[in-house]
Amino acid sequence: MKKQQPHKIGVIVIALTLLGFFFYGLTIARMWGKREWRPELPFRAIFVEEEAQTVSLLTIWPGIQESMLLSIPSDLYISAVGGYGENKLISLLELGEIDGLDGELMQDSLAMTFGVPIQASVEYKGKSLPLWKLKKNLLVEGLTGERSFPEVIEELMVLQKISVASLRTADLMDSGAVHERVAADGRPQLYLEQALLSAYLDGDMLLLWKEAADVQVAVVNLTGKSQMAFLWSQFAKYAGFDIVSITDLPETSDVTQLVFSSQRLAESGPGKALQLLYPLATVKVDDTTTYRADVALLVGMDSWEWVSDRKVYLRSY
Repeated sequence: MKKQQPHKIGVIVIALTLLGFFFYGLTIARMWGKREWRPELPFRAIFVEEEAQTVSLLTIWPGIQESMLLSIPSDLYISAVGGYGENKLISLLELGEIDGLDGELMQDSLAMTFGVPIQASVEYKGKSLPLWKLKKNLLVEGLTGERSFPEVIEELMVLQKISVASLRTADLMDSGAVHERVAADGRPQLYLEQALLSAYLDGDMLLLWKEAADVQVAVVNLTGKSQMAFLWSQFAKYAGFDIVSITDLPETSDVTQLVFSSQRLAESGPGKALQLLYPLATVKVDDTTTYRADVALLVGMDSWEWVSDRKVYLRSY
């Protein structure tokens, strides 16, 4: 036993040294990833309990230390991204597994339905919400290079500040936005009334980021298709920006543009936030007085492709 003692001490020393390097690396990574302009945008994740087939949307507002868990009926019918058509929400999990997308199809379809980017999804079994599993998944994505490691560290730091007990809870069934209709085969179906959903989100999920609330944004539809300006305006709206107008114009443009009234605004926190929310848009600085706003989002025909480019767009920032 005495002969093995130095060996054991050596192993402990090595283990502690490696652990020290690991935490030192996390600190350096966090410092490297810290940007002064990084906005206080919400972090969102979908949780799916496989046995009871329940679906919940977790939203965290890091700047004001607020968090909410919204229960969503699993038999709700929504439009799926990527050409899958209208499907029952829980069915998107199976469709995603068949096509190798796993939970991403549900995650991205809900992101488009609610008009908010959703950064992660977690499938689990049991009654307790596994925040630890979300943290583990994020860490793995960061270590394997699937996600930016510095940004993963920032997300983990946010998650460390909340607990399941502290979560404010809500149920979409109580929102007044979920209605029942009769399908062609005579079976009842649950569906969302989009206008009522928007009203509910305005009241329960719109927590203002003061800097963003001071920036007026005009959204102009140049796609030739109705409702596109409203659809893309939701992402800025639920990040806290002041949407002053939503306009459909008869003319069209191939490219979506973010037009800032000044270079200073484009490089500010809110300006960077808008560029994160619309990462595929072309950014320019020009006169925006015509739009009576600080920023104009000119939605072009290429925005249809954004729905297919799910990883870049619907999980941005």
